[in-house]
Amino acid sequence: MSSNLHPVDEIQKIREQVKVLKTREAELKAMIVSGEASKEGQFVRAQLITRKSKRFNRQAAEAELGSIDRFLVETEATILKLEIIGDDDFGLLE
Repeated sequence: MSSNLHPVDEIQKIREQVKVLKTREAELKAMIVSGEASKEGQFVRAQLITRKSKRFNRQAAEAELGSIDRFLVETEATILKLEIIGDDDFGLLE
């Protein structure tokens, strides 16, 4: 994607667009799940799939075993955090 924006400004613009799209996706999904909208479109057919998952309950484990810190593995991740500088004079956010 080519842009005249600085990379961090372009990332912020993309994140705002993604937020709008995710909100719309959630609205459409709710319509399909509730039956308000058909699962069959002109070009795409939706399938509703329910999956079960399990998660680790740390509080319950510690209540039973005491501290479980000895089992924790440290990892490292790089996170790109953006902060808006001043006013949005150049129309970055819509």
